[in-house]
Amino acid sequence: MTNYDVVLRGGRVIDPESGLDAVCDVAIAGDRVAAVGTGLPPGRQEADVPGQVVTAGFIDLHSHAHDLGSARLQVTDGVTTALELEAGVTPVAGAYAAAAASGRPLNYGFAASWALARMDVLSGVALDGSIGPLFANLADPRWRRAASPAEIGRVLATLEADVADGALGIGVLIGYAPGVAPGEYLQVASLAAANGLPTFTHSRDLIEFTPDGAVDGAEEIVRAAARPVPTCTTATSTAPRCGTPTGCSAWSSGRSERGPG
Repeated sequence: MTNYDVVLRGGRVIDPESGLDAVCDVAIAGDRVAAVGTGLPPGRQEADVPGQVVTAGFIDLHSHAHDLGSARLQVTDGVTTALELEAGVTPVAGAYAAAAASGRPLNYGFAASWALARMDVLSGVALDGSIGPLFANLADPRWRRAASPAEIGRVLATLEADVADGALGIGVLIGYAPGVAPGEYLQVASLAAANGLPTFTHSRDLIEFTPDGAVDGAEEIVRAAARPVPTCTTATSTAPRCGTPTGCSAWSSGRSERGPG
């Protein structure tokens, strides 16, 4: 009797980890891939999939889609894990509870949201564990201004509570708040690093695009990465990171200080 629940036969099997790219069969038992090869024993269910790609589920690292309908569409695109990292959500415990209650058809996870923590502290926005308050208040100038040391302390306390509740890191939309002092970003990065977590940063613009800016976006990321090391992923609405000599120089300097990688 077969131990396979499903066998997919004749697809183009791609495994990025091992480098496999070949036409073969994939057997599934329960929720695990049990075997990959040719001439596998029959399964309880079989599907011939020639001309189709069979691969591991995709992990979407930059998803702002939190409703059930969007999750179903992601699944049809091969996504099995959707993570809200760049913006994040606060309070993260509420986000996890809501996701669990909704019955999402994929895996999920959340970073803490620096922007939402600031909206709460600086402009009194009510937070409910969803992404809604972020989009509703993104253009409000009150949360985007420079904060006092006391206000920064309250923001950091909120983020620290989220980290304790299972945040995967801290999402930092610094590019949407150019009035924020560079020192605050370093404090957030240090908090993440102290907990062994990354920051996920929508960076400020390069200084060539905003000559009056407080700091070059590339250099700000490098300064944070040179600390006891949060891993930073960046997104920006301007040119590619090495689109200017300043950007290339900043990244080269950071790599030389820390070594390759």
